[in-house]
Amino acid sequence: MTLIPDFEIGIWNAWIFMLYHFLPMPLLMLVHRGMAREAARPQSGIERKLFPVMWIIWLAAVIYSIFLPMRLGTTWFYVGFPIAIMGLLGFTAATITFATTQIEQKPLANGIYRYSRHPLYIAQMVMFIGVGIACASWVFLLFAIVYSMLSFVYAITEERHCFEKYGDAYREYTNRTPRWIGIPKSGPNKQPYGCGVSKVGKYYKRTYRNPREFFSDQIFLLKKSGRIRDLMRKKILSGAFRERLMLAVTSVYGCRYCNWVHTREALKSGVTQEEAARLLNGSVDSCPEEEAVAVLYAQHWADSDTKPDHEAMSKLVKTYGLEKAEAIDLALRLIRVGNLTGNTWDAFLAKVSFGVLGKAKRCST
Repeated sequence: MTLIPDFEIGIWNAWIFMLYHFLPMPLLMLVHRGMAREAARPQSGIERKLFPVMWIIWLAAVIYSIFLPMRLGTTWFYVGFPIAIMGLLGFTAATITFATTQIEQKPLANGIYRYSRHPLYIAQMVMFIGVGIACASWVFLLFAIVYSMLSFVYAITEERHCFEKYGDAYREYTNRTPRWIGIPKSGPNKQPYGCGVSKVGKYYKRTYRNPREFFSDQIFLLKKSGRIRDLMRKKILSGAFRERLMLAVTSVYGCRYCNWVHTREALKSGVTQEEAARLLNGSVDSCPEEEAVAVLYAQHWADSDTKPDHEAMSKLVKTYGLEKAEAIDLALRLIRVGNLTGNTWDAFLAKVSFGVLGKAKRCST
């Protein structure tokens, strides 16, 4: 973590998320005319004082984000980026629901708004915290916390406006729906993403089935972040060896983003185009003999969804020793998080686009 960024202007900087956060706002204001503006208008003296402070903080964060690169290839990035993407998913879902629902006569209570009365604020907080971690920046994390707290103040203003506009209908909504996040007290249950057919569109790759799975992976990686750094400094695994493992896992989970990124990284590390293509097709014929056991283990590990049989684990340790086997296991866990996050994003695209977006193929069983 650092207070001062590297001041590098590039595509993979934090500004990408700040731009994504801003772009839907004019659209929402246009779709619902003055509704959103009226709901967020400051009422009390404290709110009127906080309003300009909130915008100044946001503008400062935008400027800062232009020069704030994400720490690609580090533990910070592998932990923070999936969190940012999950926040982005929630932000997108809330924006689409808000933009496509008529709210002139009744309160917004469908879609993601069944689980939170203020999903935009929750999602933007998760997204900004993820960006701060991915960039290893204490300053951006501080911005995420302060800006989110100020947004929560405005959530109270919005609720007061909704009570005045909708009356008993909004009171019933608040009785069954948590202010921030939780399970609604009544109403239909939402189907989680997973392998199989969703209600709208089809998606067949493995995904995170619920938030608990996602955050369990993040907590594990955070606990192991120190050990991951130690093993990377020792260079237990060569770049080519590590990328072969990444491609082997990606051949099972099928994330198109991981396919592109790690094929490129594999080529940089000395893996040939032909070998990379074979690995993505599930073949280890062209792997160096000393790495074949690990690559086969990686495929089995992914096929079993992190539950390899005891014999395979014993063979891995016997072949490479405890420390190298540990490095292999952590590398597999890192790429699994990347694959499942990418697939979850594609599953979301498939659902909101009625199957037009989000490329999918049947997942392994």
